Parts: sequence; C-alpha cells; structure tokens
Amino acid sequence: WTVKEEKNGIAVGDRHNRVVLVQIYPDKGLICLAMWFQFQRSALNHQKLKFINEINREMVFTRAQIDQDGDLRFDYWLRYDQGLTEEQLLSAFNYFLDSSIAALRLNRSSPKIRSAFCA
Repeated sequence: WTVKEEKNGIAVGDRHNRVVLVQIYPDKGLICLAMWFQFQRSALNHQKLKFINEINREMVFTRAQIDQDGDLRFDYWLRYDQGLTEEQLLSAFNYFLDSSIAALRLNRSSPKIRSAFCA
C-alpha cells in the first residue's frame, strides 16, 4: 500500500497501482472513498451517460457519476459515527476497489476508459 496526503484527502494506492482518495467528514460522521477514470476522447456524452446509468442500475453501494471535468467518478460512503474497526475499513476499501473495477466491465459496448487517476 502507498499513502500520500493530498489537498482534499488521503490518496491510498494498492499493489495494482489503483488509487483511492479517502475523504473524512467528521461533522457528518462519514468517510468517502472515491476513484476517477478518464474516458477516451472519442467517447460521446450520450455514451457516457448511458454507461453511468447502467452502472448505477447494477451496482448497489458504489455510485458512478460524471464529474465537472467529464471524468468518471466512483464513490462509496461509510458511516463511522459508531466507530469502524481496521478490518471493517479494509473490507470496505477492498469492496470499493473490486466493485468499481467490476462496474467498468458491465457493458462491452461502453465508452472506453483511458486511465485511472486521483483527483
């Protein structure tokens, strides 16, 4: 694992070079896990939206959206106001990584993804 402080959270990378931004909202008792992916330049907006809608129909806890830069963003919110064990946090982190990658494979006709990055 790699850990790097960013201006808007903590970037955590795994052994496959996938990076998740961890954001903590203490006033709300929430932790947000987020990942971003870039679409290929040839992807049209209606293709992106169709893909996002398919992901959100199929995935239960992980949410997909298009951010203000036109990139694909996945996020997963955790409540921690009652506390989280290290095991629970690691389990949620791994679930988020796995479900986000699985979501990218939902539809073979989806717009192609170029790369993953941390915003």
